[in-house]
Amino acid sequence: MDAIKKRTNSIDIFRYFCAVLVVVLHTELFLLEESTAVGVFLSYFVARIAVPFFFVVSGYFFFTKAFINKASLRSVWKLIKVYAFWSVPYFFITIYVRINAGVSLIMIVKRMLLEFFVIGSYYHFWFFPVLIYSTLIVYAIYKRCGFKTLVVVSVLLYLVSCAGTSYSQAFAEIPLLSSFFNTDYFTTISRFCTGIPFIVLGGLVAKARGRIAFNNNATEILWLVVAVLAYVAEKCLLILIKWPIHHPNTIMLFPLVAVVVMILLNHPLEGKEKIAQKSRVCANFIYYVHPAFLLISERVVSAVLHIRLSSAMNFILTVIVLTIMGLIFNKISFLRKLLS
Repeated sequence: MDAIKKRTNSIDIFRYFCAVLVVVLHTELFLLEESTAVGVFLSYFVARIAVPFFFVVSGYFFFTKAFINKASLRSVWKLIKVYAFWSVPYFFITIYVRINAGVSLIMIVKRMLLEFFVIGSYYHFWFFPVLIYSTLIVYAIYKRCGFKTLVVVSVLLYLVSCAGTSYSQAFAEIPLLSSFFNTDYFTTISRFCTGIPFIVLGGLVAKARGRIAFNNNATEILWLVVAVLAYVAEKCLLILIKWPIHHPNTIMLFPLVAVVVMILLNHPLEGKEKIAQKSRVCANFIYYVHPAFLLISERVVSAVLHIRLSSAMNFILTVIVLTIMGLIFNKISFLRKLLS
């Protein structure tokens, strides 16, 4: 168990980087004013690793716990508590916005229940229901059918997700599939077809540790370069044939995230526990709070300064302020527990 804990430092530090990438997506950095090459590269290439990384790390520790002490399902209960707690502020925001829009209270309650239990209590919190349900599904399949069946199911689900998003144009002439991919429900379905495979990928990484090892830094760099080039080549191919690139799921994203996580695990950064803890707290705080901060800061700046911040200023302000607040929260024990 101690060996596992030593491997968390590099993961937690990289977690902060991924939280910042989520802010890149939601501020539409260098895309809001005009679609620039830098904006496209940051949002549609680099930032797409963030959420899959979170899924893979969750899967890695889930399966590691399962193999060691059978306590993995405790992590699901912790996720539910975290999700419920941080959803409360967004309940008030949602109620306020919808009442002002003239939506009836009954409709508001019905919609919020659906969002909390299925879609996500706010637009960035879709991650929680998907992670919670996907983890339970993965656990059930693993216990009943074994890991090999779980891997096969995951591959099929991910192919469905890719087919309905980045590769949807290939099926545009097939009425049944085209209709399915264009339904309002497919966005939610595709998220589960993403969550389950990447959680299982975390399990594959857990099983592969000790069997597949990078012998030295040069080997790691080679694997990383190959994975990055394959991922970029796939994205560029999609651009070349004028297929959508704004969707997160592409085939080569799968091995890229696996290689990144394995490299991080090979370099646990022992002795960096304080930096890792600060990174974890700040990453979680940024992820949980940034939509509310963006909403409030936009209204305050508009009311006081009568200007609209650029995407770059929104991004910089959000990351700096929330990082500082996260560091402050890290110094207060009961607040730190809410973000650890």
